[in-house]
Amino acid sequence: MEMSKRKALLYGTILTFGLGTLYLGLSMKNSHPPEEPNSWDLIIFTQTWPQTLCYTWEENNPHHTCNFPKQKNLWTVHGLWPTKLGTIGPAFCNKSISFDPKALYSIEEQIHEYWVDIEQLNNETEVNISKNTISHKKESIWFHEWEKHGTCALTLPSLNSEFEYFNQGIKWSEMYNMKDILEKGDIKVNDTTSLVTDYWKAIESVLKTNAWIECAFKSDTKQQMLLEIRICFDKSLKMVNCNGICGEESDISKDHLLTNCDLNKPILYLDSIPKNQKSSINPGFNE
Repeated sequence: MEMSKRKALLYGTILTFGLGTLYLGLSMKNSHPPEEPNSWDLIIFTQTWPQTLCYTWEENNPHHTCNFPKQKNLWTVHGLWPTKLGTIGPAFCNKSISFDPKALYSIEEQIHEYWVDIEQLNNETEVNISKNTISHKKESIWFHEWEKHGTCALTLPSLNSEFEYFNQGIKWSEMYNMKDILEKGDIKVNDTTSLVTDYWKAIESVLKTNAWIECAFKSDTKQQMLLEIRICFDKSLKMVNCNGICGEESDISKDHLLTNCDLNKPILYLDSIPKNQKSSINPGFNE
């Protein structure tokens, strides 16, 4: 009788252990490892129309001044933004990697032509680093773009250094500058009648991919001005559609189109914008 109790206890223990192991195995099979917080799907390459950016910058503060590229009507680089579809970011992936202006001295001339720091503070036109003029200040676009986005791009072998990150932006600006793309799509500077759908069609006719169109808005006339155009690349640096990217955070949950512009109103694409009252800028990324 005592032996039967022992056997029953042993069998019960084995059964309990077996069921527990089976449950644990099924749980592990059905679970997924936690996602890397700095993972991303594609790179958004953002170009800015300097005239619109300068207008909004100077209207926001009378002490602001602007720095333009030497080549008239050239679109400038805002940034290369590693991005996860359906959300914004990641950003500031490695704060221990500081911006080093010396890493860009060999491409300084191209930086000042294609990746211009348009927004100047307190009438400051340039900041000298020894004999060079790549600003190390936190207010500069280069410092900001590297720390916020470049440190996230480092996981890609082709963008694994500060030099490679900025140099890729220059290459893309030379290959896909929106000055040339829009002209090929029959939209020229000083166009005041084209709708956002016209811009989509023009870009797709040339690049065979879609793009995000970003507008800024004048508070006095409520007119919308062309501010930025964003095209997308996958991790092999092949151009792809931008489907799934988001604008500002309040739009993340919306079934939005690839724009923040009003679809029914024309967009001002001007080489000189009259300064009236303060403008209202609504960038998709506060970058």
